Amino acid sequence: MFDGRTDAEQDNFRMTLTIDHVDVPGEGSYADVTLEDVPVGPTSVAEAQRWACARLDRHMRRNPAYCSRGEVRRLFAELSEGTPLERFGPTLPAHDELARGYLSTKRLDLF
Repeated sequence: MFDGRTDAEQDNFRMTLTIDHVDVPGEGSYADVTLEDVPVGPTSVAEAQRWACARLDRHMRRNPAYCSRGEVRRLFAELSEGTPLERFGPTLPAHDELARGYLSTKRLDLF
């Protein structure tokens, strides 16, 4: 469910779904049905890992500041624990891998 989700949907684990046609037995048929606040989450360990890293990246880019490794660890846990990501056990990438990603975008202020 990660691909195709907006940043807001990824951060809130909720989405709006529009269905062209729905048949409800005993109730009738309905066109252009909108379902709001539909829960979404990862379906695999790999997807949960990408989702967790994307949430961390968005948070760090929205709040640019120097972060120690401990602060990044705390933030990653805060963004993963108690969410649909948690049951898949995403892990924080190695410091050098994170730093390389931010160095390639010339965001030296983040590390």
